[in-house]
Amino acid sequence: MASHVLSAMERHRRYYIVGPDSRFTLPNDCPLIGGSYASNIFLSLGLTGGTQALLATGVTGVVFFVSTLPAMAIIDKVGRKPMLIVGSIVMFCSMVIAGVMVAKFRHDWTRYSTEGWIIVAFIWVYIAAFGATWGPVSWTLISEIFPLSIRAKGASIGASSNWVNHVLKWIVWLC
Repeated sequence: MASHVLSAMERHRRYYIVGPDSRFTLPNDCPLIGGSYASNIFLSLGLTGGTQALLATGVTGVVFFVSTLPAMAIIDKVGRKPMLIVGSIVMFCSMVIAGVMVAKFRHDWTRYSTEGWIIVAFIWVYIAAFGATWGPVSWTLISEIFPLSIRAKGASIGASSNWVNHVLKWIVWLC
């Protein structure tokens, strides 16, 4: 029995490596930006008062949820790879533009409040691109990458590695 399990694991070794690795290399910063630290990020961009920052955080959640709906409908028509490529390009561009704007206007948000809202809009574009591409496609790939004989174990390893990586990210972020 033990030799059978070992031989099956040896045959499918690459799947056990690729599954967790795909969750590790995924741009998992979306939950950090969109959930836990969104109000702090929005406050640092000059959104005065906790109400505006909280409202912007709520809009972030709505944008994330709404953007996943069309992705589930088109994933089989468009394909996984094109969705990931387009999502990567949109996320990259939105973060570069937001980063350049933060670097340029960070010294006086009261004077540049419009630019602060433009940065918030680019964060929402990032969240929407993640929700429409990397979010659903990564979970789809995890369930499809493994052969049927080991799919349950492989998907559970992939999902577990996602949570382990989030815990490690929180530890690094908080230290």
